[in-house]
Amino acid sequence: MFAHIRAFAKSPFAVGLIGLLLISFAVFGISDVFRNQMVKDAVVQAGSRTVKSAEFKQAFDTNRKRYEQQSGQTITAEQAVASGLDKQLANSMADNQSFAELLTRLDVKASPKLIASELAKIPTFHDPISGRFDKKAYTDWLQQQGITAEMLETEFGDNIAQTHFISGLLAGMQAPRLYGAIGATYNREGRTFTWFQVNPAAGGAPPEPTDAQLNAYIKANAARFTRPEMRELTVVHYSAADIAKALPINPADVQKRFDFEKDALSTPEKRTVIQIPVKDAAKAGDAVARLRQGEDPNAVAKSLGAQPAVYTDSPKSAIADRKVADAAFALKEGEVAGPIAGSLATAIIKVTKVTPGHAVTLADPGVRERIEGEVRKDVSTEKVYELVQKYQDTRAGGGTLAEVSKKLGLTPVTLAAADKEGKSLTGQPVGLASGDPKQPVIPLPPKTLEAAFALPLGGETDMEEGASGEYYAVRADKVLPQAPVTLAEAKAAVMNAYIREELIKRATAKANELAARIRKGEAIATVAGGGVGGPVRTTPDLHRSDGEGKPFGREFVGALFAAKKGEVVTVFDQQLGFIVAKLDDIGFGPTVELARAAETQRQPLSQAILRDLSEAVRLAARDQIKPKVDDKLARSALGVDPDAIPVPAAGGAAQ
Repeated sequence: MFAHIRAFAKSPFAVGLIGLLLISFAVFGISDVFRNQMVKDAVVQAGSRTVKSAEFKQAFDTNRKRYEQQSGQTITAEQAVASGLDKQLANSMADNQSFAELLTRLDVKASPKLIASELAKIPTFHDPISGRFDKKAYTDWLQQQGITAEMLETEFGDNIAQTHFISGLLAGMQAPRLYGAIGATYNREGRTFTWFQVNPAAGGAPPEPTDAQLNAYIKANAARFTRPEMRELTVVHYSAADIAKALPINPADVQKRFDFEKDALSTPEKRTVIQIPVKDAAKAGDAVARLRQGEDPNAVAKSLGAQPAVYTDSPKSAIADRKVADAAFALKEGEVAGPIAGSLATAIIKVTKVTPGHAVTLADPGVRERIEGEVRKDVSTEKVYELVQKYQDTRAGGGTLAEVSKKLGLTPVTLAAADKEGKSLTGQPVGLASGDPKQPVIPLPPKTLEAAFALPLGGETDMEEGASGEYYAVRADKVLPQAPVTLAEAKAAVMNAYIREELIKRATAKANELAARIRKGEAIATVAGGGVGGPVRTTPDLHRSDGEGKPFGREFVGALFAAKKGEVVTVFDQQLGFIVAKLDDIGFGPTVELARAAETQRQPLSQAILRDLSEAVRLAARDQIKPKVDDKLARSALGVDPDAIPVPAAGGAAQ
């Protein structure tokens, strides 16, 4: 290969090519030629500010993990990108960097001294003994987070500058009193009204519908009365809980388990210990004497220039220095010891409180039952796993669910038709009999149902775990496709729905009739009499803010506040049924209360305005700086094919 290269280099074509390159270097500059060939690592570019690929990936991974913790599900980088997380993060970074760049140009920046001072206040970076800033703790934390001190201090400085800038810009900003007055007037607006509930039977009971009427009702409400896909299943079930009920327990296993858990079950001795670090042995002796004479430990520590560490009602394991812990737990309450050459530092200690522990025994209430339950659970879990393996091995030999069940002495259970949620056509749960009258049916787990509905007719699943220790294998015996229900299948449900609708129609007509009488001038008490309505009541000064649910529902409160004074309204309230009400008066409460409410409303309104203005400042910074976001470089940094998932349209110019 090298021979071919050398031969090419001597050719006239190569000489001409090299000449052209030399001319280009002379015209454009050699540095520009090479610089233009280099890939610029900037996912976000905002003036002099950049976010590099590594920084972007780290922030992306942090956000993705937070979403995983919130959802309880694993989210791959591809899934997060498909949902637009990368674009959202990149644009947020563009906003932040634009604001930081604008402040830099305005020469608004935090001094290194202020940044160091604020960082030194963070407890994470403090020495646990002295309570002072610890450079090593700071460095270790940076290494754990995978960032440099420069990155953190830059971000910290940006946050300080932005906070100070916004605070100064918006200092003293408050919502006008008129805003608070409008909100208070709206919320404090009250309604006084007289009302009664319409007797549900006032409209008369509808006659029992004929089959023809019910069939017509089904047809008119086809979407409502469409049966989902349903399946009849045969189930084989293994349960560790069922096995555990009849499982004999070996006393030796109980004792062994108890010995293992004894320390965890016991209550350890606890002490309140004051630990004062010392550097001078002579001063330590004097400090010990002063503590024994009853002087305040804080005053003693202050005279030594130290910060005391206080362990309040703590077990021995809570004291970091093992030698100090041993000495502290050898003292009596009120005693002082030191100086103690600990593993971490030299210290003097005082024990101010001793709380005895308790070593638990099998004879203590509930302990034996707990340990036996744990042993029984462990043994039954192993047993059920053996049975499941035996079932799987037998089925692997070519047997069907029915054949394997017969060989192993199992009794498959055939369930009634159920939908994907494990419910019958009437909405009742379908599952295995539990033997418990309070919950007679054990529904199949969602995972098992999902597998069952993925089967073809006659298909069978492997034995799969549902809840812990519960295993199921199912066969699809019958598949009932989605279809309109027939009257024979759901006559009771259809009739109930039909009659309820007819009752509502009749009650609506009756309520409207009663309201019309009131509008014509009849007294509301007269109209409500004769058993058509409940007692007539007057509710004074009902407010929007306290009306719903006390006892009225949203429908009634909305209708009442839309009415004019003297108007009669009829509403079907989800909580109270049909209500007929006459609006007697509209008020706003005492002026003093209204003024107080207006001032109370003003504070949250001011905060909302501040948030809006702060966001406006950030948007203005982005508009002025005009940052660039390289979506493809961002995805490449995440290990995702930039072209595999379309880049969603959003702010920021793609490079």
